[in-house]
Amino acid sequence: MTNIKVNIVMNCFNGEEYLKEAIDSLIAQTYEDWELIFWDNCSTDKSASIVKNYNDKRIMYFQASEHTSQYEARKQAVLKCNREFIAFLDVDDLWVAIKLENQLQLFNDDSVGFVSSNYWIINQKNNKKRKVFKSMPKGHVLDKLLVQNFIGMSSLMVRKKSYFNLEYGFNPKYEIVGDYDLVLRLALKNKFSSTEEPLSYYRWHGKNLSHQIEKNAEELKQMVEEMKSIPLFFNNKNFSYFEDFSKYLASLGYKLNSDFYKALYEANKIKDIFLKIRILIILLLPIKIIKIIKS
Repeated sequence: MTNIKVNIVMNCFNGEEYLKEAIDSLIAQTYEDWELIFWDNCSTDKSASIVKNYNDKRIMYFQASEHTSQYEARKQAVLKCNREFIAFLDVDDLWVAIKLENQLQLFNDDSVGFVSSNYWIINQKNNKKRKVFKSMPKGHVLDKLLVQNFIGMSSLMVRKKSYFNLEYGFNPKYEIVGDYDLVLRLALKNKFSSTEEPLSYYRWHGKNLSHQIEKNAEELKQMVEEMKSIPLFFNNKNFSYFEDFSKYLASLGYKLNSDFYKALYEANKIKDIFLKIRILIILLLPIKIIKIIKS
């Protein structure tokens, strides 16, 4: 056990449906010297019994004293990590068997503080999968991250000291965008590395928190306001696009809730021409069509 380099954080709240598949994909890793920090955020289903049925000393079970936000739970779980690297696997996601082995090699460059990979999205409705990105960037990626979040939570691995060198780690105020907030702050001070090969599977099943558009937009707007006080964010050439995207998402949320006038109000505040035209076209579509496109 002394050779273990990586902790895996798995945050769980009533995740019994896909939990066994997620853990099995961890056990199947070609890199075997890992330790799982399983954080049970006061589940009321069979999640705890599923985990405890594994006779594996590498699996460490912890139960929260009270239910918290998703990113407070992640924050508390990270405090239990005592290895050099920390990876994250959500209870409804999966890993390719070479995920840990390949990503650990990316840290051979000491200036790299966090890494990721391309990943697949599996649609549970039709069992189809698609690769998310055509290519993955490397190096100093703050500019690119402000335009698009290309780091999936279950694809992320961080150098522990890079995480704890931040002013704070996961922000417990967030329920949805906490991973985006974290990687943006990591990108301020650290180089990023990645692999083009998809090494994880994000399962789309309609209950994902990230698909709660209105809540997502509300939290993203809060992120924008907090980052305005940080010059390295606010003065970045792509910060205005980042802010416009929060308005785009807010407009979409209002549209999906049948509040056309609020949706139009948010759309009119967008400065980026491409985003403005795109959302105005969406506002003209029936809600049923938008939901089909979104799925």
